[in-house]
Amino acid sequence: MIDEGLALARQADVPWMIQFGLLWLGDLVAVERDLDGAIDRYREALQVKIDASRGMAAYGLGRCAGIFAARGNYRHAARLFGVTSTMPLTEVGEFVLFGNRAEIAHEVAAVQLALGESEFAAAWAEGQAMTPEQAVAYVLVESQTGVSSLRSLEDNKNT
Repeated sequence: MIDEGLALARQADVPWMIQFGLLWLGDLVAVERDLDGAIDRYREALQVKIDASRGMAAYGLGRCAGIFAARGNYRHAARLFGVTSTMPLTEVGEFVLFGNRAEIAHEVAAVQLALGESEFAAAWAEGQAMTPEQAVAYVLVESQTGVSSLRSLEDNKNT
């Protein structure tokens, strides 16, 4: 049913509905423990115009952070949790996130424990310094290469 709704959203070219459908599909796949499939859907949702819904973009970045954490990539997860903490949760994104607040709080605490206080704080601050657009670019590069892209984002910050 979500696939049908997503197809209709694409046909009508309604970006926030496309994001919503992709995020829900990512969540469904994540429940099945298919982290690769989930991050693919979250990445696709993040490629939709970010202004379509900043709340849903924040949600998508947060879900990618959760996947990075599940894969043991704690520093990247902390960065993404840091940037999402600066983004307003509005529109549908707030509704979607509401059901996951406890899960996200648990993920953040696990990342903090894994990194230690000082490394977590540094990575969180790096994330808070990112713009949402930089965070999306970071996720897209991280997901494809697994190599830190923060330096390349800093190099392109003023472009």
